[in-house]
Amino acid sequence: MKNINQILKEHHFFKDFSDEDINFISGCAQNKVFHKDDIIAKENSPADEFYLIRAGKVAICLPITHHESKVIQTISEGEFLGWSWLFPPFKWSFEAIATEPTRTIMINGKCLREKLDKKPEMGLKLMKRFAQLLIARLNATRLQLLDVYEKKQ
Repeated sequence: MKNINQILKEHHFFKDFSDEDINFISGCAQNKVFHKDDIIAKENSPADEFYLIRAGKVAICLPITHHESKVIQTISEGEFLGWSWLFPPFKWSFEAIATEPTRTIMINGKCLREKLDKKPEMGLKLMKRFAQLLIARLNATRLQLLDVYEKKQ
């Protein structure tokens, strides 16, 4: 059975991170499993963590009404969920729902922020990684919007 360090090291998010980097982060990490239809994040609720998806799928949704939301993206193995833990007011800006049984590594954002205050070079490294991945997500969303727009023409 793999330990948290091995799992983190193998995850796409932490590719190229050193063993020292992984050890630094792993103290804030734990396994977390979600069942189908479990709510992982709710808009405007405290964002105290982020998740590395190990297996399964998660729908990222924008609430439209109290009873309806729109799936804007589905993420799966090798991807991450959540960046709101990085920025005040530390609240989720969307909903996330497991669409099938999903295994994750949950990283406690408060724990990691406290550690990063003492090691800013690691904070910069993490911010660069988040920025790379967020740019890719924004580009994918832009392509989806263009596709929707073209279908309406």
